[in-house]
Amino acid sequence: MDLEQLLSLGAAVSRELKEKAPAAAVPAAEPAAAPAVARRPARDRDAAEPWTFPGFSGDARVMTSFGELPIKALRLRDPLRTPDGSYAPVQWIDRLNLDEGFLHGRPDAQPVCIAAGALGQDRPKNEFLLSPHQQVATNDLRFRQEFRSARDLTGRPGIMRRPETVVSYYMFHCGRPVTVMVEGVWMRVEP
Repeated sequence: MDLEQLLSLGAAVSRELKEKAPAAAVPAAEPAAAPAVARRPARDRDAAEPWTFPGFSGDARVMTSFGELPIKALRLRDPLRTPDGSYAPVQWIDRLNLDEGFLHGRPDAQPVCIAAGALGQDRPKNEFLLSPHQQVATNDLRFRQEFRSARDLTGRPGIMRRPETVVSYYMFHCGRPVTVMVEGVWMRVEP
């Protein structure tokens, strides 16, 4: 398409738009108003999206084939112990850092603190923090698997929300849903 054809096409489109314009259009003598800019509606910063991510504090220790290891030290392919005695290799690891503003706007992201022994003898071995949406085994897995979100356990002796100004959640999975031991408690991790 050469320049003449392009100009002719532009003029035809302009005429067509003027013919379809509403009767109360700006008179030709006045300069045309600036085109309206399409904008996304302003986001209501007070209407926070719900927090649904699982995760652990970096100091929580997970059982591997070579012993307990802080989650923040996990590497890809580290083998994690499962309830049947087999090992599942880590396939993905990430860390979410939540600042004060984020936590203020999403109080459901505040961590749950589980004190040592709150779920039974040496369950957990040490106090640690985890995301309220982390799935925690509430019973001995030799009999039956029963998992609940950490937030559903708050109110039990030794299990409470612990407001923080900043928190980092470490997340990992093994490419499929597996149960792993963190601080002596079985936890469900999923892709």
